[in-house]
Amino acid sequence: MSLCGFLNVYKPPRFSSFDIVRKVAKMIPEKVGHLGTLDPLAEGVLILAIGRATKLTDFFLKKTKKYRFTIKFGISTTTYDAEGEVTERKENISVNKQKLLSILPDFAGKTMQTPPIFSARKFKGKRLYRYARNNMDVDLEQLSREIEIYEINLLSCTKTEAEIETHCSSGTYIRSLAVDICKKLNVPGHVTRLIRLSVSDAAWGKIENACSPDDLTHESIARNIIPLDTILSGFPAVQLKHNAIFHLKKGRYVPTVRSMDSPFIIKNEDNRILGLGSLKNGHIHMDKMLQDV
Repeated sequence: MSLCGFLNVYKPPRFSSFDIVRKVAKMIPEKVGHLGTLDPLAEGVLILAIGRATKLTDFFLKKTKKYRFTIKFGISTTTYDAEGEVTERKENISVNKQKLLSILPDFAGKTMQTPPIFSARKFKGKRLYRYARNNMDVDLEQLSREIEIYEINLLSCTKTEAEIETHCSSGTYIRSLAVDICKKLNVPGHVTRLIRLSVSDAAWGKIENACSPDDLTHESIARNIIPLDTILSGFPAVQLKHNAIFHLKKGRYVPTVRSMDSPFIIKNEDNRILGLGSLKNGHIHMDKMLQDV
């Protein structure tokens, strides 16, 4: 049987997200995608989509995420992390813990955030890091977008370092958040460690349930794959008879008197998930076919 579902893999630092994607892709015949990459220096939860579950990425890319990160005060870099060139250095930095605690609530809620120049955001069809590597200027302010910080907490603080944990909306750049915190403190700084703790609020997206990339085999992937029933457990569902499913598979609409939120799970008479559908003018339409009828 073909594999179909998500796989929660722990990405170590110094590996790219695509290193993990390629490793898994070599072990199985199914297509492999992801629900959002991590910076090479970052570590933690990397959710892979396998087989027809790659059709679900649009529904899960915008799920909230949790991170833990460490800021080193006194040194700024081009990349906002330890990988970049030093742009500013201040000796004898001494950050006051109470001052840091007092400014962190300012970052909670909705705000506009500017991406780092060394990032995968696109501008005029090119990744920002390509502009940076070619020393080309870009007005980053025009690329600012709204993010939301649901929670931000200080875990520890010394005169030169702070460890912070945050729950935030998808698309939040933690490196930018760290630099903005440093600007509020009026000190240079950069991220020295970044860990993604979770993707979505579901148990399957938490770091404690991640597989080690060193232990990946075809058998372990099949054993640890997160099935569609688990992934889609929060979606409404409709169970249809064979004749209706036959028409949906052919791309036809099926009339209904039901009313429900879209998207919803379409199941057959055996309670097996076949895909995701939506209502259009009183008709059911199959938007994503996930399993053969």
